[in-house]
Amino acid sequence: MAVVLFGLYETNTCRTPRSMISWNKHINGAVALLRLRGNDQLMTPLGRRLFFHFRSQILAFCLYSREAVPDILSRRTELATKYDQEDVSNHTLAVIFSRFCNIRASRDLFQNYENSAIFVKELLLIDAALTKWARYLPSQYHYDRVVVGERSESVFSEYYHVYKSILAATLWNNYRCIRILVNQTLVDEYDYLSLQVSAKVASSRESQTPYAIRTLAPKYQVEWLARDICASVPSFLGYKKEFIHHDLYLRAIVGNLLIWPLYNAGITSSVSNEMRMWLVGRLEKIADVMGIEQCIIFAGMLRSEVVKSI
Repeated sequence: MAVVLFGLYETNTCRTPRSMISWNKHINGAVALLRLRGNDQLMTPLGRRLFFHFRSQILAFCLYSREAVPDILSRRTELATKYDQEDVSNHTLAVIFSRFCNIRASRDLFQNYENSAIFVKELLLIDAALTKWARYLPSQYHYDRVVVGERSESVFSEYYHVYKSILAATLWNNYRCIRILVNQTLVDEYDYLSLQVSAKVASSRESQTPYAIRTLAPKYQVEWLARDICASVPSFLGYKKEFIHHDLYLRAIVGNLLIWPLYNAGITSSVSNEMRMWLVGRLEKIADVMGIEQCIIFAGMLRSEVVKSI
């Protein structure tokens, strides 16, 4: 529990990259505790809740640092599924999440770009697994899509989502984050392959290579998923009376659940600057109202992306 509290402290007071390093050290401490506590930690509901929190933080760290998921986390996830049959969807998503982190980390480690076609095939298999996961989610995770009658700064586009619980909204955003990263990586790989082909057929009259055309579908997926993350924001920050309500204490907790989805939605190259600036506004609101200062760093990163694209 102490590691959880220290991690939240770093998140809430993190204003500089140095603070991010301290937060990462707490994540490494969480991994060490998972090893020390053994399998018994999964025998009780409280132990499993702590494990789920550790897991989400460790997976976020692996995405941010582009590192492989520790083996101990994968083994504990497999075991947790046996003790907690009611949360199989969450465990399954964590397994897919880990699979992406691991193949990306392996690619970064060996810098083997000669096998881009094989890497793309792996990414497509992961994307298919994510599609199947979303299609067969239990009914308690279903949500409603509501079209707005008038524009508001609280809603990015023409619709928003209403979820049955904040846990359902969080699970969906975790899915969207990982699928955004998978599809953005596909875009990057197709761009690389397209350049390789173009270099070989420089004299060709064709304006686009087959790989350049293939980027269109994942780019569309990234934009659509990012819009759905935006549509989930009112469920966390409030908008209409039908949304889940939180007292001040709980709002600070749900604010933490929203940071990474907002950042991941805005950092990709496939979204508009209009969306990025709206996401910056939501991050700054969380920092101002809920006191979660890590949002200031991420808002600054998204602003830099806007400047670079101009």
